[in-house]
Amino acid sequence: MEVVAESVAGIDVHQKQITVTVLIGSAKSAKPKKVHTRFETVTYRLRECAEWL
Repeated sequence: MEVVAESVAGIDVHQKQITVTVLIGSAKSAKPKKVHTRFETVTYRLRECAEWL
C-alpha cells in the first residue's frame, strides 16, 4: 500500500472545548505515536491549538 501521509490529525469539536489527536509515524514504523490534547473554544486557546498543530 502506498503511504500518502506520515502524520494525520483529527479534531472533535464541542461547544466549550475541542480535542485534537495527532498520529505521527514514519512509513517504516508499525505503530504511530499518538498525541492528544484539549483546548477551550476561546480565541486565544484556539490560536494556541493552531500553533500546536
